[in-house]
Amino acid sequence: MGQPSFSDDPEPLSNLNGFRPLPPEWGFDWRFFFELDEDRPPQRALKIDTRLALPLGMLPGVTEQRSLAHRNLLRGYRLGLPAGQYVARAMGIDPLSDEQLGLIELSTQFVDRAPLWFYILREAEVLCAGERLGPVGGRIVGEVLIGLLYEDRLSYLRVEPNWSPVLPQQGDEFQMADLIRFAGAA
Repeated sequence: MGQPSFSDDPEPLSNLNGFRPLPPEWGFDWRFFFELDEDRPPQRALKIDTRLALPLGMLPGVTEQRSLAHRNLLRGYRLGLPAGQYVARAMGIDPLSDEQLGLIELSTQFVDRAPLWFYILREAEVLCAGERLGPVGGRIVGEVLIGLLYEDRLSYLRVEPNWSPVLPQQGDEFQMADLIRFAGAA
């Protein structure tokens, strides 16, 4: 069997479609993501940028709007997502300029109206050298995670809102690797 992908193949283990338990042999090795073993450094992700990998230009098994960029533009338009600059201003953050975004070379329709998904990727690229999300993207992710925790009536955020982890840590700050080690998942 080849690598699993998104496809119409009816064999459950040959595709990544659907919501189902993963087989044990598809286990998760945290060492690929966090510094848990000094003899085995984690795999570093590519930097965040606005370029799409070639296969995302022609998505398999899709008959219309095969480009991920095209699909994202349509989805954002249909959902009425605000422009990235508008979101930045609403957060009290100075938005990237049209020159920093580099979209007006494509179309004047993007003047002060960068699609939100593109804005977040470009913000990471321009302000953080692609190493992490920028202020708008980071805040959106953070607020979504906090919102999910808040909606869970059994989460520490709701049950013990003043709780702070007191676990062994490697450095000056509590890190995800510390939690994984403590939980025994490493």
